[in-house]
Amino acid sequence: DEEEESHPTLLRRTTIGNGLPDSILDWTRDVDSGLSNDNYSDQVFSRKHWRLVRCQNGLRIFEELVEVDYLPRSCSKAMKAVGIVEATCESIFQLVMRMDGTRFEWDCSFQYGSLVEEVDGHTAILYHRLQLEWFPVFVWPRDLCYVRYWRRNDDGSYVVLFQSREHVNCSPQPGFVRAHVESGGFKISPLKPRDGRVRTQVQHLMQIDLKGWGVGYAPSFQQHCLIQMLNSVAGLREWFTQTDENHDVSKIPLMVNMTAQTISIKKDRKTQENSVHPNSTPYQMQAASRHLDEDSDEDEDYQIPEPEQEAYPVKLENDLKKAVLDEEPSESINLSEFSGNLRHDDRDKSRNCWRISDGNNFRVRSKHFIYDKTKIPGGRHLMELVAVDWFKDAKRIDHVARRKGCAVQVSFSCAAL
Repeated sequence: DEEEESHPTLLRRTTIGNGLPDSILDWTRDVDSGLSNDNYSDQVFSRKHWRLVRCQNGLRIFEELVEVDYLPRSCSKAMKAVGIVEATCESIFQLVMRMDGTRFEWDCSFQYGSLVEEVDGHTAILYHRLQLEWFPVFVWPRDLCYVRYWRRNDDGSYVVLFQSREHVNCSPQPGFVRAHVESGGFKISPLKPRDGRVRTQVQHLMQIDLKGWGVGYAPSFQQHCLIQMLNSVAGLREWFTQTDENHDVSKIPLMVNMTAQTISIKKDRKTQENSVHPNSTPYQMQAASRHLDEDSDEDEDYQIPEPEQEAYPVKLENDLKKAVLDEEPSESINLSEFSGNLRHDDRDKSRNCWRISDGNNFRVRSKHFIYDKTKIPGGRHLMELVAVDWFKDAKRIDHVARRKGCAVQVSFSCAAL
């Protein structure tokens, strides 16, 4: 109880950088949110009331309801587009963060992008040129220099925030008008699957001042360009729909019948052990047990049997390997129901991630280990690792699974629904 009082709440670290810059307005947080901290106390949270202005390309486009006095000079109201994309949050997030040629396939307002400075793993300064096709003969093209910040929340959602920033290495370019992003970004939130398909809600908000003489004389220019930028959500949806690449998360075996399977395995193991060496005397069994206890400390993973330990026929090991490979996979569930703050990546050269090793890389004791000390490949594991949390605290952390917001409790609440 004393330990629980010393750690009343243990929120997971959702960032590994320096945190949200003070100048950026986090429009994804509510005024009454319990996660707000001192960085947001001086900000005006007016992002509460929205009005639907149109439905276009399968998107709902909203306009912020706010008094004009709160708006910066020459800056229009914030607008956001909300749509559903049949892809995982990680896949959408990775695509949104890219500034290469892939962006031409889903963002019709993108012309060029480059990295100016990387502050930390979550904050960067970017240069961005816009492709706004609105009387290009009379209206100069626009470019941006802004700070981009991202984080991953405990519920598996991603937040990407934009705001204009001046930088010594990103001065105004000749032939371009430097626009100003007051607030913007993406919020990528997971939804419950429907008909076995992964669904994600994508919100894209922009509040921008395009600058230049044409903005004041042609109000339609501002709205036209803003809606063109928001339509990138529809581009994301179509990109994932028309791409053959597999963006679904990997499947894991169902754990509903784990108790029944364990009981049956124990029964089979007991039957097989009774059938091995039926003529063994009690004295031989006791001697084998003593021999096992004496050598148990020397037993480690990846241990290769010594020549004198290979008395058991090799055929048994080959048969067991074949049986492991021929095992039929169990039913699977969607991994998106489980989340952790450390991502899963099976690539060999990946960093800051976790992966599951092949069970055949491990050697475990066979059923006849007490007689001949043989080992066999581990094979497919009975349980799956579904999420990994990385904790960091100045004090020792105990009873992690009992803390509110940890992956165990989040997964349990999802399974109970």
